[in-house]
Amino acid sequence: MYTKYNISKKQIITVSVAIAAIMLLVFCITTKVKAANYNRGKQIRVKSVMIEEGDTLWDIAVSNYTEEYSSISSYIDQIKECNNITSDTIHTGMYLIIPYY
Repeated sequence: MYTKYNISKKQIITVSVAIAAIMLLVFCITTKVKAANYNRGKQIRVKSVMIEEGDTLWDIAVSNYTEEYSSISSYIDQIKECNNITSDTIHTGMYLIIPYY
């Protein structure tokens, strides 16, 4: 024997939103705890940069370089890795993800 339930769309939406909110809260809390335990020093961040005419990877690296990187060349390698590019060639209008501290 089974019981038939009358559930409205409004109730389904309310429950779905509540579940999503709880999942988001749990995700945010666990992410912050992991980040706090993992990064005791400076945190690495990223920004998006649009390439303008005349820009080079070297120029971009020099303008964003900090002492956390061992050299400009290693920083350029990290920029290339973040953007999944193997060449030093960049084009006007392209966007690059630039890591920084």
